[in-house]
Amino acid sequence: MYISKKGYKLVHQFTNKNVYQSALVQDRDGQNFIVKGGNPPHKPSSSGRIWVTDITNKHNRDFFPSVCGLKWVEV
Repeated sequence: MYISKKGYKLVHQFTNKNVYQSALVQDRDGQNFIVKGGNPPHKPSSSGRIWVTDITNKHNRDFFPSVCGLKWVEV
């Protein structure tokens, strides 16, 4: 199931394809992460956040979606 919350869904920034939970993504530095979820924007000027874990599943982080080439869009 793709990641959606509060009337938004998480998609790849350039292809607009849905992002599914546990999808593998890369940040701007080429590090691999697994997408766990996130929070969509709470106001128009916000981009929201995404939650990721490293591929060893030991360290959790949160990023702006654009760091991993993602974005929240209204459904």
